[in-house]
Amino acid sequence: MVKIENLLELIPLISPTDVILFDMDNTLVNTDDINNVAYKSAIQQVLGKNYDNLFTDIVRIRREDVSNKLYWISKEQLSEIISIKSIIYKENIDQASLVIDVVELLENVSITNRCILVSNASADRVNQTLEYYNLKDKFDSMITRTDCDGNHNKFEVAINKLQLNPGNIWIVENEQKNINEALKHSVKHIILKENENIYYFPE
Repeated sequence: MVKIENLLELIPLISPTDVILFDMDNTLVNTDDINNVAYKSAIQQVLGKNYDNLFTDIVRIRREDVSNKLYWISKEQLSEIISIKSIIYKENIDQASLVIDVVELLENVSITNRCILVSNASADRVNQTLEYYNLKDKFDSMITRTDCDGNHNKFEVAINKLQLNPGNIWIVENEQKNINEALKHSVKHIILKENENIYYFPE
């Protein structure tokens, strides 16, 4: 693992035949704040009570967290929370923000290389976000929560579903646990973007 200062300095290392897989949440677009506000608001609307205190230890609220923290609610209530959360997210999408250096990387490599969006988010939310920030046309294809069908290793799904050669893949991701999953598949190059820190995992 090598720490680098400028993400764009890796561009000369990318071959025209390489495929670049980009994560979305907090890799391309900072969405933690809007996501968490939307979930908390949806929970209060459905349950009629504020449960923010249950989520203070969670950086990013996911539907699994809602199910675990609010273990007594019904499947119908959980489904309603998720539905309302999606509406609130869409209405406030302008509160998210681009990760500028990753977007610059995408804009450069999308001209010469096949780029794929790989995310555990729903297809609807991926489309909403990419369309709002005019990024959708940068990608040749997408893998979303629907495609994963319960498989939490989104990169494994992408490799198998799109018949990708791990030796020709670059991955741009912000979560170490997802990097660990990718490393199991002999991926050639990995970029870990943690806030302002950039780490490169060469083969």
